[in-house]
Amino acid sequence: MTSEVNAIKTQKGAADYITRWLKIRYDYINSIWGDGEKIFNKEVIEELPEGYDYYRFEAEDATTGGSISIRENEGASQGKCCGDINHAGNSITFNIISPSMQEVGMYLGIAKRNVSADLGSIIKLTVNGELISLPSIPIERTSGSNVWFDFYKQYVCDIYLLEGENIINLAMTGSGGGTNIDYIEFLAGIPL
Repeated sequence: MTSEVNAIKTQKGAADYITRWLKIRYDYINSIWGDGEKIFNKEVIEELPEGYDYYRFEAEDATTGGSISIRENEGASQGKCCGDINHAGNSITFNIISPSMQEVGMYLGIAKRNVSADLGSIIKLTVNGELISLPSIPIERTSGSNVWFDFYKQYVCDIYLLEGENIINLAMTGSGGGTNIDYIEFLAGIPL
């Protein structure tokens, strides 16, 4: 750990290190004196590849179609999320501007569920009109009264963004086992 700290050369590097350390420490203390639930479960607590960063787009700022509702909840980033998304005909569309063509890692901020569900079967992803085949991605199962607003970050797949405008659409298949969406996030080498 000392060598890792000594290798930090920037203020941002130091801030990222202390953020990761605090999350890990909080979860450890909570496992001893708290309820043991990992507050930061599923968050990426790894070193970012050099030159890459995360860029978040809030679901409530996207264009929604169908019966999707925007829900107020303090557990969501910006205090809001998209709810009731599990019905066929519902969709969320993001308009992402990229300054150049690049491959990015795509993540979703999704709600845990107290039933088993597979994200790959309930969401149809298209990027610039091209259907992207999603693997089987189990939504993390949890129990409790507030699971619809207990969000975690889930890697979905890598996608290609074109220079300029990109249309990212998440359409619901109606196959059941839905979830609320809080945000979409990209691991990108070029700022979005």
